[in-house]
Amino acid sequence: KLAVTYGAAMSTGPGLPIPLAALNWAVRDTMPSWAKGMIAHRDPNILERTARRAMVWSVINGIHVASGPVPEFEEAKARVAAGIDPELAPHTMPTYRLGSDPVRSRTEVENAFATATQRA
Repeated sequence: KLAVTYGAAMSTGPGLPIPLAALNWAVRDTMPSWAKGMIAHRDPNILERTARRAMVWSVINGIHVASGPVPEFEEAKARVAAGIDPELAPHTMPTYRLGSDPVRSRTEVENAFATATQRA
């Protein structure tokens, strides 16, 4: 058994008011199968699950439309609209090309490691 407080037990599982039940189900729906097994959650049939997912996305999209864009996201888009300064944000793509490593002997590699460990 999983030990939870009375408050946690009353805010999960069956018999919740509709908004809490929808949120509770949405959280459980995102869990991997092993986590669902730990809390003895079984997915509803595919039709009911599809309808529930559509309802959850409708609520999420409705909240987004009603509240408008997130101010922080809009501010971030405005900051990078004209491009970014390479000095402040250097490009992060790797410059390594496959096969461009220098060919070294085992002795050279061991000496490089020995030198590095002596410095540390």
